[in-house]
Amino acid sequence: MKQPFEDMLLEWITTQALLEGVHRLLLAVSGGADSVAMAHALDRLVRGGKLNCQLVIGHVNHSLRGEHSDGDEEFVRDLAGRLDTAFESAKVDVKGCAARERFSIETAARRLRLEALIRQCQLSHCDAIATAHHRDDQAETLVHRLMRGTGFRGLCGIRPAGRIEQVLFVRPMLAVGRGDIEAYCRQNGLTWRQDATNLNLEPTRNRIRHLLLPHLQNQWPNAVDGLTQLSRICCRMQERAETEALVLFKRALAARQEKSLILHRSFLVECPPWVFYEVIRHGLVQLGAGLRDYTQAHFEKLHQMVIKASGRYQFPDHIRIKVTKRTVTFEQFSV
Repeated sequence: MKQPFEDMLLEWITTQALLEGVHRLLLAVSGGADSVAMAHALDRLVRGGKLNCQLVIGHVNHSLRGEHSDGDEEFVRDLAGRLDTAFESAKVDVKGCAARERFSIETAARRLRLEALIRQCQLSHCDAIATAHHRDDQAETLVHRLMRGTGFRGLCGIRPAGRIEQVLFVRPMLAVGRGDIEAYCRQNGLTWRQDATNLNLEPTRNRIRHLLLPHLQNQWPNAVDGLTQLSRICCRMQERAETEALVLFKRALAARQEKSLILHRSFLVECPPWVFYEVIRHGLVQLGAGLRDYTQAHFEKLHQMVIKASGRYQFPDHIRIKVTKRTVTFEQFSV
């Protein structure tokens, strides 16, 4: 017999220690079925004494669909009222940001959404932010990254917990699938908002969701389970690589300034490729690179430069890297 939805969430939260030290939790609620189910289930777990934290519902209005976006905000506000939960909201200008920064709409929306949620978390004195990513999202992410070219880090997919801008993000729904979520909503009489843009097949992610994954599952019913298992295996490998890379980065660091850093090339030549990529990633993050536009090809290009002891290349996020016989120099430049 299938485990009840709330029990699945509680088991996942407990085994992954997602809410250790979290006394106040911001729930990122868009109004869709996933986040509505998350808010409802976590509220019941808190009221039932199974989780010991206070909840705050947060919403970001992307202003992309006019009155429909405003309707989403009002829907989530009403949901917070019905749950007698504190509510935070923010309206952001995605189209304006995309035009100014030359981002895609998807990239601008993600960046502004994260910034808004982090502000809401801070203003409401929360210890973490919960998002409603689930098992099907995990599978979509892995397929998308495989298509773009990725390494062990990319194949980790969506991690149960992680920090962005020093703020803890947790994913309490990763153990459940889209079918479980919709069944829970129906069983509890929950309504949700439909975003018509999710049906647009132009974005790659939507084509994976609506066309590719259903085809894979039709041919291989356990495809999502297999991708989930791949993610867990890669996470174990990735954790070891990150630990080794952090030690090596500290040893290799020759100089650090506001918009540049220099590493001793000798430390990078002999290290395994998967550790090398993490050392480079750490350097890029130090300079504020977002890494969303980086692929395995970028890291392999730099690896070849380091092996050859020469080269200069411009990478995404306005980062220029120069390699000489002795050093690897990262520089952040302005457009």
